[in-house]
Amino acid sequence: MSLLSVHVRAEIDIAATPAEVWQVITDGDSYPQWHPLVLHASGRLAVGARQREVVRTATGRQMTFRPVLTTVTPERELTRRGRLLAPGVFTGEHSYLIEPLDSTRVRVTQSERLTGVLVPLLRRRLATETQHQFRVALEGLARQINTRRSAPPRPADQRLAGTSGRRRPHTNDSSSPR
Repeated sequence: MSLLSVHVRAEIDIAATPAEVWQVITDGDSYPQWHPLVLHASGRLAVGARQREVVRTATGRQMTFRPVLTTVTPERELTRRGRLLAPGVFTGEHSYLIEPLDSTRVRVTQSERLTGVLVPLLRRRLATETQHQFRVALEGLARQINTRRSAPPRPADQRLAGTSGRRRPHTNDSSSPR
């Protein structure tokens, strides 16, 4: 392990199909219902697409980040990379990996690799808080899937919810690891 990096991961086995998990993790409007930090996420589902994520920090403040999708493999993997401030200060690569265990169960792994000069100062806090947030988020993901099973089906789309097809002005905002 490098002094300038920390890797955090958590996993959960869920009675669900890869499609059910994918529908939830790509529905930006539903994040507040199951994820402890993300208030909203939107953007096209394509490699290289910049996302817009509004998150709640540990202090309760809201921040907007603009990570870029680096891997979009439907029903398998969603990975985004972002940074805070400038390159080399604080960069994160956040992933959801969906692995079928059998025809009715999957393992979902949420991971994040954080790098940069701020990591040594925040290492312990990052590892502890992020691990806890991941566990809470994955438990919430499982609950959200169960809730959706009892609701009418929603139409599939090729963008994270919340975009409403509107184009947003291009910005060079800093990005976040989450």
